[in-house]
Amino acid sequence: MAFDINSFKAVSQSGQETPDIFIYSSADAIGTIDGVGYFNELSVDVKVNDIIFVISSTGGTPAITINYVNSNTGGVVDVTNGLVVTATDSD
Repeated sequence: MAFDINSFKAVSQSGQETPDIFIYSSADAIGTIDGVGYFNELSVDVKVNDIIFVISSTGGTPAITINYVNSNTGGVVDVTNGLVVTATDSD
């Protein structure tokens, strides 16, 4: 699949030097989402160090990562591979 602007939402935008925070949800695999160029459509909206919480759900199994914009040059956006958020439900 491809990036879907309707699934990308701002959580906090400072408009300053501090990072903005976004959330993005997709059925795409996280390996696709964190690939160079996936977020190119946002090149005028995101800056280096902005944080993106990604919820991907390939095959119905959710994967949640915290990624940040690693580079944004010439319309090409690259995000980090992200930190996987894990959870335990022991009850």
